[in-house]
Amino acid sequence: MRTETELLAAIVATQQEVATAGLEPDAVMRVITARTQTLTGADGAVVELAEGDEMVYQAVAGTAAASLGVRLKIATSLSGLCVRTGEVLRCDDSETDPRVDKDACRRVGVRSMVVVPLRYQGTVVGVLKVLSNRPGAFGDQEVNTLQLMAALLAAALHNAQAFERGRAAAAERGEALRRSERRYRTLVTAAAQIVWVMAPDGTPVVVHGGEDYFGVTDAPVPAASWLERTHPDDRARVGSVASDAIARGQPFQMEYRLRRTDGTWRQVASRGLPVRDADGRVLEWVGVIDDVTDRRQLEDQFRQAQKMEAVGRLAGGVAHDFNNLLTVINGFSKIVLDTLPSGTPHRESVEMIRDAGQRAAVLTRQLLAFSRKQVLQPTSLNLDDLLAGMSRMLAQLIGADVDLTVRGAPEPWVVQADAGQIEQVVMNLAVNARDAMPTGGQLTIETANVTLDAGYVSAHPEARPGQYVRLAVTDTGCGMDAATKARIFEPFFTTKGENGTGLGLATVFGIVKQSGGHIEVYSEVGVGTTFKAYLPRDRSAPSSSESGAALRPTPARGSETVLLAEDEDGVRRLAKMVLQRAGYTVLEARHGGEALHLCERHDGPIHLLATDVVMPNMGGRQAAERLRVLRPEMRVLFLSGYTDDTVVRHGVLEADVAFLQKPFSPDALVQKVREVLDAR
Repeated sequence: MRTETELLAAIVATQQEVATAGLEPDAVMRVITARTQTLTGADGAVVELAEGDEMVYQAVAGTAAASLGVRLKIATSLSGLCVRTGEVLRCDDSETDPRVDKDACRRVGVRSMVVVPLRYQGTVVGVLKVLSNRPGAFGDQEVNTLQLMAALLAAALHNAQAFERGRAAAAERGEALRRSERRYRTLVTAAAQIVWVMAPDGTPVVVHGGEDYFGVTDAPVPAASWLERTHPDDRARVGSVASDAIARGQPFQMEYRLRRTDGTWRQVASRGLPVRDADGRVLEWVGVIDDVTDRRQLEDQFRQAQKMEAVGRLAGGVAHDFNNLLTVINGFSKIVLDTLPSGTPHRESVEMIRDAGQRAAVLTRQLLAFSRKQVLQPTSLNLDDLLAGMSRMLAQLIGADVDLTVRGAPEPWVVQADAGQIEQVVMNLAVNARDAMPTGGQLTIETANVTLDAGYVSAHPEARPGQYVRLAVTDTGCGMDAATKARIFEPFFTTKGENGTGLGLATVFGIVKQSGGHIEVYSEVGVGTTFKAYLPRDRSAPSSSESGAALRPTPARGSETVLLAEDEDGVRRLAKMVLQRAGYTVLEARHGGEALHLCERHDGPIHLLATDVVMPNMGGRQAAERLRVLRPEMRVLFLSGYTDDTVVRHGVLEADVAFLQKPFSPDALVQKVREVLDAR
């Protein structure tokens, strides 16, 4: 792969070769196709022009040399698709790309190609194409090189146009020269969005693409006018970079904001190259300006996603350690409370410790939801049924001064999701809407079956095409400005001052993402806000299970032997005490390796392995796999406050895996152990 310096040097060398090729268009095209083939590492290069319903090979190089004059149908060829869509097209493998004729490619030995459109007055009239007999031969650098070569060709032909216009004055060559003029114009308009050349005196001439920015094309644009359309914050830098490069005779490259004739600002990338004579003197400058606004927006979205992912990993790690502490605090609080009769002096203090621990447990669940490290137990879920069951609670939650409307889809699809977590999404969005309407208003919650196509996905990179159930929550509150909306899903970001934790919407974001969906927000200050969560459709049969948690019976006792593997001392002592009080025999180990050693030495049966997931020396999953070889009848229960793909896949619990989320209560531990032992 060439460096930027090597590529620019090769372009300069090509300029000099074009300068010596004369003014004949065929000669210029032969030079460009040959150099394009060399610079991109292609096996062949072609210039094709559209004639009627066909594409005609006008200039060829390399393996395509024998194809001069070949005609392809616009309706069935990749070149024709490029002409029809006006897009740069890249085929990485003709054997798998449905856009190309696989049999035709086999006959000529082509496996990959890149096609760049050629435009004339806004209409695509041809293509510049490179070919290779290897799959995946071309990357972004080759595409950029192809576009630069098109710009270079445009600049060379711009000089030739003046000569051709003079020759056109001669009657005996009139018609031939008019054909050449049309050919030149077709090629010159096929380069980048804006192509410019500049004489040594410093006056730029826009060759192509200047209408949207300067109101003219193929006409001089004074440097002062160019700078006037440059954003005020960028003018000094743009002028300095260009002046310095011109003074030194060196290529330059920069980005800045340029105003279109409609008043909008666009981020553009500008590149300029000097064209030299045989003695090295600069004859003129040639350059291109590309609109990179959309590209930079996508990069910003990617960086934001990386930031959210990094904060999520941090939040998940904090929640993991915190859950171990809360298991000890809440567990021993429960044990102490069980021994203190009502009215005992210290009972109220212990109850306050327990309540604080339970509130902290809610906080860690929110952190895990944001970081997408919680364990989901999904079922086939009908959102309309879930909302119907929540309607009374929601009405009480938002208050009497907010008018609640719930509308379901006529024939709702089902989704594969954790009912409790989706309830959390609805409640968090409802609370957020209530807080945005302090004097009352309208809250609408509705579902709909939607299909997201490729067009939608291209505008929303985080989405994937397919069928979804859309959950929309709309309020008539104060709305948000653009700055607030950009940060609305960040953890700990809040507009509620000391009354907000900044985790409500971050939790919603994490749950929806972990459930395989995505969420968007639309808001206007003074009008209101709409959150739209898209959850993938599940084609399996809906679950008949209730969305709410069932009341648990009093934990049953047992007499079996439990091997307990836990690296956190406080959690291990608590679990041992709870299980022994419930009648179980407990063998304790500090990690998977010690559990394996105990299992090998123990003569009696071991009915259950209760193990943490993440431990030093040997993790829970690895220990379980090795212990089951020694004792295949032994059941396994995983305990963790944080999970990775060692036990669950992407945070979703597999059907045959028993799991207890930390922090757990003593009753929950005993109940889960009994449930796993009694399972068939």
